[in-house]
Amino acid sequence: MVGFRLVADGDWTAVVTSDFGCLMSGSCRGSPDGEGTCLRIPSPRSRRPLIAALRGLWTLPTNAIGHAVGLLATRSRPSRIGSAAARASLYLLPWGSRVSALGAVTLGDVIICAPEFLAGEGRRRVALAHELSHVRQHCWLGPFYLPLHALAQLASALLYLVRPKADTTPQHSYNLLEERFLCVPFSEIAASRSPLSERSARVLDAFGV
Repeated sequence: MVGFRLVADGDWTAVVTSDFGCLMSGSCRGSPDGEGTCLRIPSPRSRRPLIAALRGLWTLPTNAIGHAVGLLATRSRPSRIGSAAARASLYLLPWGSRVSALGAVTLGDVIICAPEFLAGEGRRRVALAHELSHVRQHCWLGPFYLPLHALAQLASALLYLVRPKADTTPQHSYNLLEERFLCVPFSEIAASRSPLSERSARVLDAFGV
């Protein structure tokens, strides 16, 4: 029996309904690398006109919110970053901004980021790849992206009160949308190292960062 589901690259496609592998394993294809991390190499998104139009409508509400917040926060135009795997508008906050402590936030296909968060070439590439991973999440979550992230952060923060973790934040520590269902987990930012492993380099190159 054939049904429809939203697959890793944010496209609707016909699949066998018993095949949940790609959706359940996260938003990207691949397997953990040899160093115990869980980086996944993203596939290019479909460029078919109908798919692109449907994706644009599906993601429009959150994108509108993202651009509104980005313009208000930075008073500047964004730059475009990414690759065929995921593209986003990047708004950079002023240096020393009062909200710089937030690091980076992805609202749909919009990334709002403090430049301090991108200090260091290795960290910059991993951080941007992580945020672009959220852009891919948004492709299949659409208008549910922000509510689900809010719930996931709340649940993670509550679990953190019971069982704290070192070297992470309450809203990220047990958050599946930050650590499991995406190509580049949040924990990879803190663990970013130089030189990069071969797999890490392939993942970052696939994101165009």
